[in-house]
Amino acid sequence: MSIWFKDVETYDGALGAARSGMWASLAFAAMVGLGLVLLLTGNGAMIGVTPQDFDPAARYVAIAMVLAELAVALLAAYRFRLGKGLIAGSATLLIFLLEIVMKLLSGPFLGVLWYIIYLAVFLGLVNGVRGAWARRSMGDAGALGDTFQ
Repeated sequence: MSIWFKDVETYDGALGAARSGMWASLAFAAMVGLGLVLLLTGNGAMIGVTPQDFDPAARYVAIAMVLAELAVALLAAYRFRLGKGLIAGSATLLIFLLEIVMKLLSGPFLGVLWYIIYLAVFLGLVNGVRGAWARRSMGDAGALGDTFQ
């Protein structure tokens, strides 16, 4: 079909789409990890407060939320690696979309390179969900091979 949308009608195509979802989930986890490092080293700027109005409890809540986001992204990467991950991948895609919408609405212009990275991660996650959906309806490769013997 194309490089961006894998053909998920075959077993190998669905597995390839799920693997691209794995790489996209790992890229999203790396972006979240970078945000976590910036959150831990900064003094409130990442959660939108000035240092004078900084509340340590808000920092702990933000750290907990980022760690939960990181856990979901890594779980989706693991499930996509297995060729599964419809639920974890959908949750990761939803979290990614919410995060990108919030960044676009509240932040300044990030630069063209970040938008290209966001687009690539988005398309990879969409492919991963498509591949997991197709693999769920296909079953196992061994069962497919037994059909033709």
